[in-house]
Amino acid sequence: MSPKTPTALIAEDEPLLALALQAELAQVWPALQIAATVGDGLSAVAQALALRPDVLFFDIRMPGQNGLEAAAALADAWPLDVPFPALVFVTAYDQHALEAFEAQAVDYLLKPVEIQSFRQILDRIRETLDEEANDLMEETLTRLLCGEAVDEPLLCSLFSSRMMRFGLVRQCNWFTVRCAKFRTAQLRQWHQAGWIAFYGRDEQ
Repeated sequence: MSPKTPTALIAEDEPLLALALQAELAQVWPALQIAATVGDGLSAVAQALALRPDVLFFDIRMPGQNGLEAAAALADAWPLDVPFPALVFVTAYDQHALEAFEAQAVDYLLKPVEIQSFRQILDRIRETLDEEANDLMEETLTRLLCGEAVDEPLLCSLFSSRMMRFGLVRQCNWFTVRCAKFRTAQLRQWHQAGWIAFYGRDEQ
């Protein structure tokens, strides 16, 4: 079962810097797919809510709504049942670091980006995303095995192949029926054993 490709959104009002960041990401994290690149905070919030990327790279000084304001607005509007993206501020100004971490940032990078530091940050993000994906996958499989409904967007976020999702649900539904039959038979056995142990004879 392969999780879907991790995605990112870049919010940077200078096109050349946005392209440079994409190039650095391609070098350090080739599997990361850039879902969108926007040039202002309002678009960043709208696109993040629409695309639900795994990682956000926000500049701080942007037109309309700066990166800190955009992060706060996004946190307020983000669905409670979806993990909030890993947020990294990439900026030329170091005086906003404290505000950035208060805005749920996982890290704060100064331009120009130093590749070794960038690599370490991305390694930590990848580890966190892997842990979150494994936890969510385990929870989802447990719900399927218990016969609970699971939203299609959640399955899509965990399993990239449509046939894989179909097969997973089908197998879990079969297993749930078998488990239900087993539980019924097992409970009957346990009840019978308890009756004999207490009364010394079979239940009439």
